Amino acid sequence: MMGAVEIFERLNDLEATITDYRRNSSTLGSMASTLALKSLERRREELRLALEAVSERSLIDVCDYALIPARAGRYPIKHVGETIARFQDAVTAFFASIKEDKPRANATNDLEIIGSSTLNYGYSYSGSLGIVMYAFNEELLPSGSTLDQAVHEVLSLTTETDLAAVRAKADRFGKAAIRSFYSWTKAQTDSGMALDVKWKRGSEVKEERIIQPEQLHVIQDIIQMAGEKRETPEVVNGLLVALNLTGKGYFKIVFADESRDEISGSLDEDFSRKETHELPHHYEATLIRSVRSTLYSDDDKPVWRLVSLK
Repeated sequence: MMGAVEIFERLNDLEATITDYRRNSSTLGSMASTLALKSLERRREELRLALEAVSERSLIDVCDYALIPARAGRYPIKHVGETIARFQDAVTAFFASIKEDKPRANATNDLEIIGSSTLNYGYSYSGSLGIVMYAFNEELLPSGSTLDQAVHEVLSLTTETDLAAVRAKADRFGKAAIRSFYSWTKAQTDSGMALDVKWKRGSEVKEERIIQPEQLHVIQDIIQMAGEKRETPEVVNGLLVALNLTGKGYFKIVFADESRDEISGSLDEDFSRKETHELPHHYEATLIRSVRSTLYSDDDKPVWRLVSLK
């Protein structure tokens, strides 16, 4: 009895044979070539059924990831590789949060998390460009395995249209998961290709989505709007080296400790522009630190406003 790996290898070889036969046969359409092609396709169906049986028996989940280009036959390798890699990252990010039962701010994972959530290459097929991946998944839980739940969360988020629901997902799974998901959707929309994805075990299709680029643009826009602005007061002692009172104003403060970053920004509306200040001069500065926390990027740089100098 063949195992899963052997079936994947035979399917890979058979798909290549069928593709070459269709491309190169000068007699395609003749009785002999038609019968030969039907024989190859029949063998492919037998192997697919064998894979379903092995998948069920050996607790193997299968991901059928089919890319559908806007122009037939155009599959830029950069986009193909990027979208699959980013999909894997998104699945792993959600898997880690579900496994640890907590939201996660970063995507650094240990070897156990990575190994348990990794999808392995099985075989590819033509028509669209189909990549079939698999994972050994021995969890048998009433609500689905951790990997099942991770794939479900990734795919279900593609159809989300509610801002509050996206923020709730971020609270539950953490910024790392949403950021990884956003990165995957960007790779997918940048490719210009639609996606038909199925998550299966045996003959059971546990998840299925047909995803258009336009659909992903909607969730991207929502994620971009889902960030929050946080403002906190801070008091620092440093050397004021620049102060401009015109317009929104400008200031710069540096510190004796060279490892500490300088602070610069605009003037707060409560800053008194009537007072005279010396430059350069050491002051105790009251500041407002404003951070726009986004869900799609980890580049949360603070913006500073100067409130007063003493």
